[in-house]
Amino acid sequence: MIKTKLSIIILVMILVVLANTKKTTNEEYDAAFLSLDSYNSMESEISTSTVLKKKGWNVLRILSSEHINTKIYINDKLKKIAVAYRGSELIYEDWFETNINTNMTSCEFQSVHLGNVHSGFLKEYLHDHTSVLETIIPYVLNGHYQVLYTGHSQGGAMATIGSLHLSFLIPHHPATLITFGCPHVGDAEFINNLHSLVKNRTRFVHSVPFHSFNYGNVAFSFSHDEVAPVVLSSVNNDYVHMDGVVRLLCNTRSDFGIFECHRMSSYIESIQKHNNQDINISINSVLDYVFSPVGKDRI
Repeated sequence: MIKTKLSIIILVMILVVLANTKKTTNEEYDAAFLSLDSYNSMESEISTSTVLKKKGWNVLRILSSEHINTKIYINDKLKKIAVAYRGSELIYEDWFETNINTNMTSCEFQSVHLGNVHSGFLKEYLHDHTSVLETIIPYVLNGHYQVLYTGHSQGGAMATIGSLHLSFLIPHHPATLITFGCPHVGDAEFINNLHSLVKNRTRFVHSVPFHSFNYGNVAFSFSHDEVAPVVLSSVNNDYVHMDGVVRLLCNTRSDFGIFECHRMSSYIESIQKHNNQDINISINSVLDYVFSPVGKDRI
């Protein structure tokens, strides 16, 4: 009888842990796969994840130009809209052309100055921002849809600006922001406004083992062991990163480890490992407690 009771208690506690873990990772998984899918800029159907299809995500609109691709997704089941900006994973020409605009410039919406940002990122964001807002705002105002801005690398920078823009325009419906390998975007004033208006924000970054640090600053910069594209003006101390950082270990011994760790597919793999480790740690904590002297007394 005692063993049966103990087994039931352990099972219930583990199920609670698993349920809570799943809830905290759903949106992050969605953002990761949506960011990956945004690289398929001309695909009108989601082609990278059957998980997204099963969860009800569909492509609502594609905005494509020579240097920028934005995909807008809709999920009627979850009542969510996602705006995913294509990054610069393998498109070095696009990345260089954007990042060579290294000066900071004022980020203004409706004539209100919200801080200074990287001019290249702002230029790319403004390229199709009107079409993006015209598409998503009716869903927000009329259907009470939540909006997720996401992107990888350079796409994360544009998602950062976009999330602030929408949250500034409709403060009672703030956007959610989830980025992967996002570089510095703006100064302290910009980041303070972002923190004030975009309450739900997460910035995933990869940490690479020391043996992979062998490329200097040719293609990547290293700040607090983060792997992110170089912002050529990053020597300018005015740049500030947003908070909400989640560090993921990218354990590679490849000679091209830094570049591999910056791929969006590597982020997805690391998130899955990270979540599995969290589950194992949580379950082990439950078992340690149950079989500890304190746990035995209370159970």
